[in-house]
Amino acid sequence: MTKYYNLQTQTYVSPRPQVYLPSDPNLSLTSFLFHSTRSTSYSTGIIDADSDETLTFQQLRVQVSKLAYALLKLNVAKHDVVLIFAPNSIYFPICFLAIVSTAAIASTCNPAYAIFELSKQVKDYLIESSSEVSDLPVNDVKQNDIAALFYSSGTTGISKGVILTHRNFIATSVMVTADQDRNKEPKNVFLCFLPMFHIFGFAVTTYSQLKRGNTVVSMEKFELEKMLRNVEKYKVTYLFVVPPVMIALAKQSLVKKFDLSSFKVIGSGAAPLGKDVMEECTKNLPHIDIIQGYGSTETCGIISIENPRESTCLSGSTGMLVPGVQSQIVSVDMSKPLPPNQLGEICLQGANMMQGYFNNSQATKLTIDEQGWVHTGDVGYFNEKGQLFVVDRIKELNKCNGFQVAPAELEGLLLSHPEILDAVVFPFPYSKAGGVPIAYVVHSPDSSLTEEDVQKFIVEQVKDLPAFILNAFKQMCEV
Repeated sequence: MTKYYNLQTQTYVSPRPQVYLPSDPNLSLTSFLFHSTRSTSYSTGIIDADSDETLTFQQLRVQVSKLAYALLKLNVAKHDVVLIFAPNSIYFPICFLAIVSTAAIASTCNPAYAIFELSKQVKDYLIESSSEVSDLPVNDVKQNDIAALFYSSGTTGISKGVILTHRNFIATSVMVTADQDRNKEPKNVFLCFLPMFHIFGFAVTTYSQLKRGNTVVSMEKFELEKMLRNVEKYKVTYLFVVPPVMIALAKQSLVKKFDLSSFKVIGSGAAPLGKDVMEECTKNLPHIDIIQGYGSTETCGIISIENPRESTCLSGSTGMLVPGVQSQIVSVDMSKPLPPNQLGEICLQGANMMQGYFNNSQATKLTIDEQGWVHTGDVGYFNEKGQLFVVDRIKELNKCNGFQVAPAELEGLLLSHPEILDAVVFPFPYSKAGGVPIAYVVHSPDSSLTEEDVQKFIVEQVKDLPAFILNAFKQMCEV
């Protein structure tokens, strides 16, 4: 047994110091946030980069309270579902925090939805509601009450409402910010262009950082030049992004035109990102720590994250498990737990795990097993250092000559080439092998890259991969 892997239970645990969650059962995520920020009441809590509006934590609390009481006057009651149909702005967290402080349930959706998409989600909420109104917005809220419904495709590809409690959000906020607290970092400034209707944008980037007393700068939508200008203007220190943005930061010369000296960390999540792309980004932004994390809607946004102060980054891993989360890697074929350096489905337990899918018991049973493990549908492995590598989705795996080949792994390798701007890999049916990975690449306009050049490049790159992945590529190349 090591500090991260228990051989008897075949369970991986976080090597990070233990964190403690509040024990008071009568606690909402809203009251927890404002209790945690009492000492910073008059510092800047949130800024709207599109309107230049600014709120201190005290002003934020006043706005949330006013809206909560207004909702009560409209007879919004416990267990009612209130849909937020809006883009990122200073008002998004106000609405969310006000709704859940009344013991109602907040639900989010893409503001670009067409009518038929919106109506499909709204139909989920046809449930009986109470006409009772509590005296105070937080009086009748329990940690175990449902706080929100965020929609996710989960493991089946069909959008489902993920049931998240107040305790889920509280746990996530403690887990996400644990490294900042342990490192005794000063107040940070986070830029949020990630959609707040997604769990990454709200739970990880907005709620968790506000809970710590950090400043959150909201952007309605992503534009590279506008994002860089806001980093310069508001002296942003942290930025969470998705892989396409990391690729842009690695390859676009526009990055050099702005003063980004305030930046300390850029973290990528939501999909696997190859270490080669991270290395390219580091060359463009040499003074910044480039890290990667892993989470999902079903885990309220967080599973693992790299800590640049305590481990080697640019490894291609998503870091180590956050405190309070444990994992098993389960064989896709045999359904048995696996030791380090064995590829399988990532399964999880922790205080941040969802309660299930809203009005969908069948999907819940397929995702949460009888032992309480949440099956992510993602394939990955832990190495001997306790680092978690997320390879791809199970449904995306391509079986070639009996070996599982992940398209995302190949895409990451292709994107590491300085002349390749984008790439997509998919399986092509082949009777002798099952499926051969085929790639389409977009090269830079001034590039003379040939098909042979790309093939040679990939052969050279796979030499550094773990043995079990390398064997799969060797078998693939024999087709």
